[in-house]
Amino acid sequence: MKKVPEHLKSKTPILAVILTLAVTAFSLSTYQAPSYAAPEAGQQGGGAAAAAAAQKPALPKKVTPPASKAAAEGPSGSKTIEKVSDENVTYKDGTYEGSGTGYRGTTKVRVTIKDGKIAAIDVLSTGDDAPYFNRAKSLLDKIISGQTTNVDTVSGATYSSTGLIKAVRDALSNAVTKDKNKKSDKDKNKKPTQTKPGKSGKFPYPDGTYYGTAEGFVSNITVAVTIKNKTITKIKVVSQEEDEAYFNEAKAVVKRMVKAQSTKVDAVSGATYSSNGLINAVKQALKEAKKAAEEQAKPTDPTDPSDPTDPTDPTDPTKPTDPSDETDPSDKTDETEQTEPSEEASTYLDGTYSVTVPCYADEDEDFEDYDMSMDITIRGDKIVEITGVTGNGASSNNAYIKRAQKMIKNITAKGSADGVDTISGATCSCDSIINACRKAFAQAKR
Repeated sequence: MKKVPEHLKSKTPILAVILTLAVTAFSLSTYQAPSYAAPEAGQQGGGAAAAAAAQKPALPKKVTPPASKAAAEGPSGSKTIEKVSDENVTYKDGTYEGSGTGYRGTTKVRVTIKDGKIAAIDVLSTGDDAPYFNRAKSLLDKIISGQTTNVDTVSGATYSSTGLIKAVRDALSNAVTKDKNKKSDKDKNKKPTQTKPGKSGKFPYPDGTYYGTAEGFVSNITVAVTIKNKTITKIKVVSQEEDEAYFNEAKAVVKRMVKAQSTKVDAVSGATYSSNGLINAVKQALKEAKKAAEEQAKPTDPTDPSDPTDPTDPTDPTKPTDPSDETDPSDKTDETEQTEPSEEASTYLDGTYSVTVPCYADEDEDFEDYDMSMDITIRGDKIVEITGVTGNGASSNNAYIKRAQKMIKNITAKGSADGVDTISGATCSCDSIINACRKAFAQAKR
């Protein structure tokens, strides 16, 4: 072993100090502080660590949560979740499932809709810790009582709260039947869901819209029943002054009648009078449809007194002439007048009748309902002229009204609107003209 030179022996302590400082500096430069996972606000892990923490309180640590969750934290530590516009949203009865992301995983729920309202919310599964998730579940009662998901998260369980709210919203998105707040481009091109007839071909009445009125709970209820191809395709409430809450529930019978193609349906429990008013109004409208069918069949009725082949008709040319029947020379009645039907023998009074009928939007609902007016001239039990067809709605309706008037020549040629085809592209306006013709005949009837 080599000896330390004499001239360096005096400097050995200094060199040792320098070396120690260098090693220390190097160690400090490479030191990295340990990192900790951020628990949900107010949550702690289970097991021995939790027991130890409960025995001896730890000093508070400042922990930075992941960026996505830190951005969602409000200044008070409660989580901010975006509100939705659900005041004008209606839901379809049934059960719907939805999911949302909580703190440790996915939360799944089942939402029950009854009478168009949120009736119950059941949790199917969750990945969150039970103590904190159970705390978050208290917001479910607030959602049901307020009928909205715009509720505050639960302090200390904000992420579990958010997962629940999003799961409920996801379920409700499947139950929405109509949202008046917003209409996406996709929705604009999509026809609204309607109740489809469960049966068809049950009502042997002319195509058209018929009106009926019946007594509800506090007012008369008027409906418009549309029949096409012997099937009730639509029932629309024209007017009523019932209590809104009860009447909205009673309207369920309208869907039942369309689906069953019958008025023999059960009334809605808790809204019996309004339900029966709707049912009876539809019955009345069907009576009007039956009358229209009878009127349409009248010219071919073999018992019609105007039938020239009626053997009881004294003017029957096949009946032998009574030889004692001689023309009174004092009778100055023009023979040509005797061959014309007398005014008393006609069913309707000749004249021009001003009528106004509503024009209802079809299932596309691409215009607002409005009233259509016109003058209809009846002569010899037939419609011979229709003039002054106008509507009081938006000016954009005028193109459809003008197009619909093409059917007028077919109506006057036939003498009535029964069985006359509507014009493609203006069906609603044509239906109103047909209904106006029926209304004119009703006014002219003796």
